[in-house]
Amino acid sequence: MDPNIKFMIVEDQDIVSLGLKMSLEQYPNLQFLGLAKDGEQAVEMAISLKPDVIIMDLGLPKLDGIEATRKITQIDPVIKILIMSSRDKASDIFACFAVGAAGYCRKDASAGEVYASMQAILSGQLTIESSIAGNILACWRDLQSSGSLTDSQGQPFALSEIDLQIISMIADGLNNKSIADKLGLTVDSLGQHKQQLRHNLAALGSLLVELNEGS
Repeated sequence: MDPNIKFMIVEDQDIVSLGLKMSLEQYPNLQFLGLAKDGEQAVEMAISLKPDVIIMDLGLPKLDGIEATRKITQIDPVIKILIMSSRDKASDIFACFAVGAAGYCRKDASAGEVYASMQAILSGQLTIESSIAGNILACWRDLQSSGSLTDSQGQPFALSEIDLQIISMIADGLNNKSIADKLGLTVDSLGQHKQQLRHNLAALGSLLVELNEGS
């Protein structure tokens, strides 16, 4: 059995937080630390409780999920934040990775998918659902069709070919074993590539935020 995973939930809707907590109770190695109902409370609880994983909503009162994620990851970058939101716009997804989120899933994800995502981000891997990956891929293609992407200093940015292949296969619903087989990699090697992909998506998110602020 995996070592205990300490987690907290940040969600302002009681029915959602209660349902998520109850659905995750089937996993005996998960230790629930508490619930925050707004972004400011999330930051305070993260500092005091030091969870391994925070399941974070975006639409929160007082401080939204993106800003709460930014503050928490700046204070304690060891804490992994899994965004769980009904939003699936590419701009929201990239903004979350830019502030340090480790994964992104929709609120209709099953308990098994959420549990697997928690394990993945603790190993340093990227975790995104197929629909989220599809939106990332579509956004990247739109960016490429409008010309080369450069930052405010004129430095070019591009996702690598293997980044795009992995995103595309996730969008197609392939699991890690299938993706690794198609790329001729071991599952462990794929995990290393997904770690790099997470860093690249964070860099891309930061760049898009920078460009939007400068426009």
